[in-house]
Amino acid sequence: MPSEQQRLLHVSIDDPLAERFAGQYLRIMYVLHYTSGMTEIAITDARGRLASIIDTARQEPVYLTRRNRRVAAIIDTDQLNRLLADADELADIQAVDAAWEDTERLGETPIPWEDVKRDLGLS
Repeated sequence: MPSEQQRLLHVSIDDPLAERFAGQYLRIMYVLHYTSGMTEIAITDARGRLASIIDTARQEPVYLTRRNRRVAAIIDTDQLNRLLADADELADIQAVDAAWEDTERLGETPIPWEDVKRDLGLS
């Protein structure tokens, strides 16, 4: 089963929206690729080295392991915030794509935004 990040990153290269949001997409792909072989430390070893681990995490993610299995990661807060914002943006793009696909599948005609605003008294 794909992870949430992998599911969010399923964007076709031919998709016109992919080009529009290529910066976010590429940043997420870079981080996922770049962090795949990064620093790992056992939780038992990390207990006494928290300050140095945080210093390292400002430059690259540090994975905490238990029984040689990654169980957590420490990353820079700015990087985390960018990743979360980018993942949210990509989720919105996928929701719009799904709505358009539903519209086409059901043979519906979209209502122009100007008409919606007028009907609601917003224009």
